[in-house]
Amino acid sequence: MSQPVTVGRRRFTCLSPTLVRMEFAPDGRFEQRPSIVAAAQPQAQPFAVVRASGGETTLETGVITIVSRDSARAFSRTTLEVRWRAGRFLQYWRPGDRDPRNLGGTLRSLDRYGQSIRMEGVHTADMESPDAKALTWLAWLQCEDDPPFYEAARVRRPPPVAEKGAAGQPQPPGDPRPPVAHEVNAGDWHRFAQQRDHEGRLLERTLNHTIDAHRFAAGLLSRSGYFFLNDSTSAVLGEDGFPVERDRPGCQDWYFFAYGDDYAQALRDFILLCGPAPLPSRNTFGLFFSRWPAYDENEAMGLVAAFAERGYPLSVLVVDMEWHREGWGHWDWNDAWYPDPPRFFQWCHARGVQVTLNDHPLDVRSDDSHFEPYLEAAGSRSRVADKSYGGRTLPMVDINICAGREARAFSRLCHRPILDEGLDFWWNDGCRGELAGTTGQLVCNKLCFEEAERDGRRGMLLARYGGLGSHRYGATFTGDTESCWEILALECEHTIRAGHVGLAYVSHDIGGFYTRRKADRIDTALYLRWLQFGVFSPVLRFHSAPGSGSRQPWDYDEAAGGAARRWLRVRNSLLPYVYSAAREHHETGMPLVRGLFLNDPANPASYRYDEYLFGPDLLVAPVLGPECRRRLYLPPGEWVPFEGNGAVPGGTEFEREAGLGDVPVYVRAGAILPRQAPDGVLHAGHLAELVLDVYPGAAGSCVLYEDDGLSTGYQRREYCKTRFALAATADGLAVSSAVATGRPLGEMRTVRLRVYTGCGLRRLVLDGTEAPDVPVRRVGAALEVVLPQRPSADPWQVILALA
Repeated sequence: MSQPVTVGRRRFTCLSPTLVRMEFAPDGRFEQRPSIVAAAQPQAQPFAVVRASGGETTLETGVITIVSRDSARAFSRTTLEVRWRAGRFLQYWRPGDRDPRNLGGTLRSLDRYGQSIRMEGVHTADMESPDAKALTWLAWLQCEDDPPFYEAARVRRPPPVAEKGAAGQPQPPGDPRPPVAHEVNAGDWHRFAQQRDHEGRLLERTLNHTIDAHRFAAGLLSRSGYFFLNDSTSAVLGEDGFPVERDRPGCQDWYFFAYGDDYAQALRDFILLCGPAPLPSRNTFGLFFSRWPAYDENEAMGLVAAFAERGYPLSVLVVDMEWHREGWGHWDWNDAWYPDPPRFFQWCHARGVQVTLNDHPLDVRSDDSHFEPYLEAAGSRSRVADKSYGGRTLPMVDINICAGREARAFSRLCHRPILDEGLDFWWNDGCRGELAGTTGQLVCNKLCFEEAERDGRRGMLLARYGGLGSHRYGATFTGDTESCWEILALECEHTIRAGHVGLAYVSHDIGGFYTRRKADRIDTALYLRWLQFGVFSPVLRFHSAPGSGSRQPWDYDEAAGGAARRWLRVRNSLLPYVYSAAREHHETGMPLVRGLFLNDPANPASYRYDEYLFGPDLLVAPVLGPECRRRLYLPPGEWVPFEGNGAVPGGTEFEREAGLGDVPVYVRAGAILPRQAPDGVLHAGHLAELVLDVYPGAAGSCVLYEDDGLSTGYQRREYCKTRFALAATADGLAVSSAVATGRPLGEMRTVRLRVYTGCGLRRLVLDGTEAPDVPVRRVGAALEVVLPQRPSADPWQVILALA
């Protein structure tokens, strides 16, 4: 086994030719524990060269050269130098160098943006961790600042939506309703939102350059071709896996990535060091719906039924904080709204719907049944204090989520019983806790994600960004954003840059969270453009504040000519493509939303943040303003309009019309998109009926990834990858299939080929034999060929001679 190289009080480890670890320890004892950032502990690789001469040690990986001098001293500009070759140039780095060409990472949230704070680029990368700039300025934005408003407001709830049913079904709308425990006055909410705007402007005046909220924190990728990660103070994982502070003062623990313009290699090195993003359940890529205030069991069931009846069934139902008794700090169910939680969960699961509940691990209240057991288990009785919430004062104890004993007590007593009842995962909306070298949010994210990974099921979480390492713990949401065009455009840029720190699963409030004025609906164009952006985003989740307009798509369809329905059905049909891209992200770190520069780093025109690749083959230029026109750029090569035909040459920028029902989406020539019927079973592991959209014009291929969609079996190679290939022939094209890895999850499959071409068909050859009886018809811009049902494991080839 290859070993690190120790020179005096320094240790050097080659992790890959483009990634090295460099450590200094005053006492010569080096950190062996994984950190909460660098959690994967990859195996050391041999250096290609290790040479000592005249008090100087040179180590070479094949890409990186390290020159170490005066090995008894800490690293400094005079004692350490890193060199690497990028194209024709030899580059140098010494401690203290700054990089102004970084492409940016992400932010804790977008709550204030578009009001008093606007983005002005990316922080210069330096010797600090990017987290210092991504998180520090928003540390004040803790959820405990808001409860007085949330608890004080009241208003009449909208009438219930319900389906008829027997036992276990919601009551008809005319039946008596349970008393309301949480309701919010829309006028009070909007006055509160304006107050928050004012507070944000006051806060802005106190910001300085080290915590400047106007810039994205640095990320992994840079046009300078390197990234320096200072992990010296990051919390480490103890024997039980819980984060603890480092106890090695004076130590330096550095990682250096040198990738030139090979951004894909940088992302591979990132997951090598920090661990891959777990593959979420297939439900994650369907449709989420949420609203604050939330809905009782009766209305929740009615919403599930209403979405299904309209042809876009829900995948995840999000229940805001009204699931529990009145007031934050409660962990008891609101029995009036949810009298039988296990029954409610079972009802949802029977319809393929997962459920997540909003929570705030801040306090436990004395009027909650968990109060005394928690004090005993957490050992925090001395911290009980009177707190005022919504005009009431009562004893509470705060939860320090970074203290191992308190976190374990909270998990065992408050969280796990609800997971045992059937909850799928948590939506964590803030926490309290401090630990040197990390954030309380990241510790909480780790705890909540790992709680949900149980009984052979995958973990999942919806939470705020907690710093580097957050990619391992589910999806991040971007906070309470204003419903306006500026925020929609910012969310597009934010999603692209988030992939540079491993975050593929970014979730925005589709339509924005709140409006400055009370409204029954937001502007139809704004709603529809946000929805279209969400369709081509990793996580599609509707959410809104009281009085800020409906987010139900059918409330806008009439004005939008059915465009909301059309694009949500497109999303359902693209689930096999999106899920396959998620598997690629798990394996390589390549995000689902990809800046054009990831594939074309040498091209200055590719560095833009208003369009992107969604997966490997779809280019999306969402309309981010009120005009029905869009200027966009197509990379070199040929591109075909989505669900259209006729190649468009790339390498050019142009302007085109984009009516409300139109999204500028193009497909790479040679691509094969695995899809399903929009009304098909959304979350089946095996696709018994597979649609392949084929875009001629170049040779190409795709891999369809399938697993059971829910269990951790994918970590044990319990999945199937099927490769489809496209090649040109003398008079047409050939499409072929073969299982690449694993065994199919189902025995039989029907394949529907849709070839986007304006040509007709003269002859079809199936597996070497002419097949005149195979059904062929024109459907829109495509020739549709329905192949005979056959065993899923059998390879096949179709040759189409085009007229």
